Amino acid sequence: MLRLFVLALLALAPIKGEQRRAEMLIEHILQPQNNFSLEPLTEGLSQHAELFLVQTDNTRYVLRILSKPEHEISHEITCLQIASKAGYGPRLFAADASQGYILMEYLPPEPITIQDRHSSQFYQALADALSKMHQGPAFPKARPIFEDIQNDLSRLQKKDQYTDLAKRMISMISNIYTSLSKDAISAPCHNDLNPNNLIWSGTSFSIIDYEDCCQDDPYFDLATLSTFFCFSQEHETILLNRYYGRPMTDREKAHLYLSKQAFFIAYATRLFLICPDPQNWQAEPESYRDLFIQQGLGKISIKEQSVRFRFARALLNEAEKNYRSQQFTQAVQLLGN
Repeated sequence: MLRLFVLALLALAPIKGEQRRAEMLIEHILQPQNNFSLEPLTEGLSQHAELFLVQTDNTRYVLRILSKPEHEISHEITCLQIASKAGYGPRLFAADASQGYILMEYLPPEPITIQDRHSSQFYQALADALSKMHQGPAFPKARPIFEDIQNDLSRLQKKDQYTDLAKRMISMISNIYTSLSKDAISAPCHNDLNPNNLIWSGTSFSIIDYEDCCQDDPYFDLATLSTFFCFSQEHETILLNRYYGRPMTDREKAHLYLSKQAFFIAYATRLFLICPDPQNWQAEPESYRDLFIQQGLGKISIKEQSVRFRFARALLNEAEKNYRSQQFTQAVQLLGN
């Protein structure tokens, strides 16, 4: 009865801002004996979640407050429970889909150093984390990544300034999907393995943020990790050989190559959608790898609108360039046989 009364107060109280709501949730969930502190966490670009670092006397937590349909929150909670029990996700302390919150373990990140970037153990650790998820317990069924991409492109097409661009991308992604579907396999997938969603401990990686997880084609995760983290062929080979336990076959390489183009289109679309207006189209598109490096060094921040637009253009340019390449044609032909 007391729990229902408190939850009713949470739902009805005229809370000013998520900070106050977070304080009330922590008071209800943890019932701390002494004072606690809350600090907003601003990493990532999620439009459906507010994150807070919670510090009690001797424990730190992450409180995730979600603003999306209850069934989607329930799905995220279930996936997090699976990941936590399997050992690659943070420990879950409390969650309530009807009230829209998740309280989980805070995983303090270690900075990724230049030495890490040049160490084979770093890329092997990436592969190990991904293998643990892909070979682990199944996630519940949900909307697959290609359906998400199509939905995002449909939204982009409705923006007058992006209509023609979206049409080109829709044609590209449809052709890529047709080729990949012939070799499609299913595994527990994350579908958003950007660097904010991987926590480096200095020796291993943990994976966070399970809102897009489902049974899907694991090549998209592999393409995402490879693109975000591997800036040389040597490092990508270390990652892939560790993941497969052997050198890749030509057919697997073709599947991964086409999945990378889907990655470029997916992330370009997401970034265009959160850029209110097209900006400097006259400037030459930059190298996406150069932008990733600048972001990693702290020279630019994707939280800035202008940087998001630069990233979106760079990713789109890479996809369109590769789409016209002989390697793309050969990959399509190989998967078609």
